Amino acid sequence: MSQRERSAADCTISVVVPVFNEAGLLNELRDRITENLQQPNRDLEGILVDEESTDGTSELAQTIHGEDARFSCAHPSLNFHHLAAVTPGSAAERPVTVRVPR
Repeated sequence: MSQRERSAADCTISVVVPVFNEAGLLNELRDRITENLQQPNRDLEGILVDEESTDGTSELAQTIHGEDARFSCAHPSLNFHHLAAVTPGSAAERPVTVRVPR
């Protein structure tokens, strides 16, 4: 296995998802992320960026974190909307590639 292949195999997949009033969908989102991205030798983390939800999204995100430590919830101090909301999730100490769906 080449160095590049080893690097790719040992990487962490970070899924950064801006959420706003999505309490009804968070459990399904967690399940889909886990099912579709789970691969051998790769770590997965889900970062839910709550944009000041008022429907219990933040509390549910914390519950999801309690059930599965691979998921966390970020709370930006301001609601910058979906595009800028990925910034808190990409401020990691390791290299991160962020793809934002259109």
